Amino acid sequence: MIGKSATKLRLLQMINIKNCVKIVNGSTCPCANKLRLITLRIPLNIHEDKVNDVDILEQKIKYNKCFMEDKYIYHK
Repeated sequence: MIGKSATKLRLLQMINIKNCVKIVNGSTCPCANKLRLITLRIPLNIHEDKVNDVDILEQKIKYNKCFMEDKYIYHK
């Protein structure tokens, strides 16, 4: 199967997500892991693509809060 350009872009986005220093239940940075999983989700139709975009946006907001909170708390 040959990947489409959108698939390649999502793979690059997934690679650029960085972990924070939080460890929850033995898993490092669960907010980053969840964002990676949602980013790699491949939609089957236009409706799923729109839902996927909303899910990615919501998880990016949570990830940014987690990542920035970590940055400002530990590096004062």
